[in-house]
Amino acid sequence: MKKPSVLITGFGPFPGHPDNVSQHVLNYIAGCGNRDLDITTLLLPVSFAAVAQNASTLVASGRFDVIIATGVNARLHRIALEKRALNRAHTRIPDTDNAMPWNEPLLSGQALSLDTRVDLEKLSQWLNARSIGCDVSLFAGRYVCNALYYHLLRNLEPSTVPCILLHLPPDSSPNSVHHSGENILQIARHLTIDQDLPDIDEIETVTESINTQDDAERFLYGFINLEKQTGLAYTEDNYNLSRFTEFLEQTGYPRPGDGQVVHVAGTKGKGAVCALIASILSAHGHRVGLYTSPHLVNIRERIRLDGQAIPQQDFVDEVRFLREVITRRKLTLNRRYRTTFELLTALAFRYFSRTRPDWVVLETGMGGRLDCTNVLLPVVSVVTRIDRDHTDSLGNTLNAIAREKAGIIKPKVPVVTGRQLPMIGGLLRRIAIERDAPYQTAS
Repeated sequence: MKKPSVLITGFGPFPGHPDNVSQHVLNYIAGCGNRDLDITTLLLPVSFAAVAQNASTLVASGRFDVIIATGVNARLHRIALEKRALNRAHTRIPDTDNAMPWNEPLLSGQALSLDTRVDLEKLSQWLNARSIGCDVSLFAGRYVCNALYYHLLRNLEPSTVPCILLHLPPDSSPNSVHHSGENILQIARHLTIDQDLPDIDEIETVTESINTQDDAERFLYGFINLEKQTGLAYTEDNYNLSRFTEFLEQTGYPRPGDGQVVHVAGTKGKGAVCALIASILSAHGHRVGLYTSPHLVNIRERIRLDGQAIPQQDFVDEVRFLREVITRRKLTLNRRYRTTFELLTALAFRYFSRTRPDWVVLETGMGGRLDCTNVLLPVVSVVTRIDRDHTDSLGNTLNAIAREKAGIIKPKVPVVTGRQLPMIGGLLRRIAIERDAPYQTAS
């Protein structure tokens, strides 16, 4: 019986990483006796030309059932599967090896979309259930190993062979090399031998208790944190309000009490505007909930009632509840389904639903159209001055960014904007007119 054939590649040394750990891991794997797999290891030079040449040879040979590429990632402490965030039609690869901008985004400004032939979240869950620590990473296109890997993918395009990238932590100690090597072999065995993953319902997920704020934060930051991991195209595939609404329904679909909602988007000053609106409403005797991001010192600062951060015990209790919902619905490791910001937004909605303020002031996280705060109907929408921000996601032009921010403008709901550049002010006014939304510019 023919043994499954697996190619495991790594990259040689490059600036900043003269001792590339993937070389050590490949040496370890090559020295193992793998009776159930036919394993070939290949160390690729850090050169686009060399990668292309090897990829063409690999496609022509047709001999491999699975290809696993490994690369170093200085930000990680354990191996991680690469969630490929890539639209191959928009890849930007330097023309020459010398043009390679080390440690700089090689796909900056391009529309990135998720694309993989392997269900990485499910594979990660399968591995973690077997005590093989493995995350799913969204650091796409930011490092030279990623760029070389994408170049490999582009040249493997005619092939239907599953090809995944594993980030390796930059630790070449014997213990770390052994651990990474064994994990890679486990993944190879799964992809070639145990190809049918068990149903999620059949996997017992070990969940840590949430008793303190540190526990709660550790749980929240275990999901995709788009405040640190950007670069995905701002599309409904990646930022999906229907999925967030579905999640809210699973938590009881909390509305912010009977309060009236003020929704604020923009580039400059939106947090300050939110704070001022909340302060004015409070001065008029109203109870006010305020949801802003990011925080300065304590994560609980994001969710405030009458100027006071959500109490620590309430914060812990709400996170524990969200964890129970996610676990009950078998969504624990489906990282693309949930993000840290979505969980915090759901937490804020639940807290305000329970405390029932008269008004709730919501600040968008990024953009507006697909921001998860954009599921409520406000009594007024506010757009502060628009400038270039999040260009890797929202677009490279002010017009594109403004259209995304204007996504919070609702039919027949009044909108107030700050002073804008003439072309942006005109665009916002036209959108308001199209939606029959009364329009006012703050002087």
